[in-house]
Amino acid sequence: MSGREYPMFLTMRILIAIFCLCVLPATGASTALAASTEWVDLGGGKARLLALADPAGDQLEAVLEVELEPGWKTYWREPSGPGIPPMFDFARSRGIAFDEPRFPVPGYLEAGGAKFAGYKNTVRFLFKGRRMIAGADAEIGLDVMIGVCEEICIPATASFTLTGAELRQSDLWAMQAIASAREKLPAAPNEEMRIVDLSRIDDLTLRVEAKVPPDADAADLFVEAPAGWYVAPAKLLSMSVGVATFELPAEKGSSAANGKARFRLTLSIGEQSVEQQMTLSSN
Repeated sequence: MSGREYPMFLTMRILIAIFCLCVLPATGASTALAASTEWVDLGGGKARLLALADPAGDQLEAVLEVELEPGWKTYWREPSGPGIPPMFDFARSRGIAFDEPRFPVPGYLEAGGAKFAGYKNTVRFLFKGRRMIAGADAEIGLDVMIGVCEEICIPATASFTLTGAELRQSDLWAMQAIASAREKLPAAPNEEMRIVDLSRIDDLTLRVEAKVPPDADAADLFVEAPAGWYVAPAKLLSMSVGVATFELPAEKGSSAANGKARFRLTLSIGEQSVEQQMTLSSN
């Protein structure tokens, strides 16, 4: 093999690896196709819509990819502080129904002196969808409102469309970005890492206990409260062998329903994360 041939074959091997890793797990079909829109400016970054579809079946994935400029940030679905979570509207879509958005694990950030759960650099929001009629033509229309923050936060709006013809294209880089979005999602709780208790300390504070790997020395907890509740960023109180304990400022508002309250919690340790729902039995 000559030196001129080697880069070509290496590139082919890389593309084949991307195809196998990204396309097959998503749809189970080697004919999966991917497409992307042009970038749209957000004022402190840019965004585009990506999609991956099986033309012979009904499954489809879409990703809103946001690239933020240095120093700019955006919000998680529950900022746990000031800020508006991103809003996604697929009402303009034709022939496709989407589930609720899947959010990657955030981090705790600061803007204007306030701490909140959110993202910097690049973030990808994932949506699972399905064609209403398998194999039928379809179109994706997405309207977005997303807050972008430096020292102050501004609401940015953008609209994206991927036509049926565009969904029949093959974009390997879109496939790779969608696969990356999948990898960043929190996993289901497991024996090594999970929430084991959610209880009340007092009227304004909850306690969360988690099982963690025995060698873990730090952890973060992100909380989505039920309607009518207000939460602030969780604070790690202690780490012992295999156990992390958090304090969660949480206030039940007058509009909150009586009875049991269901919280969705995301536990993050390094590159590992799990998402779990827990019920506060007495609120």
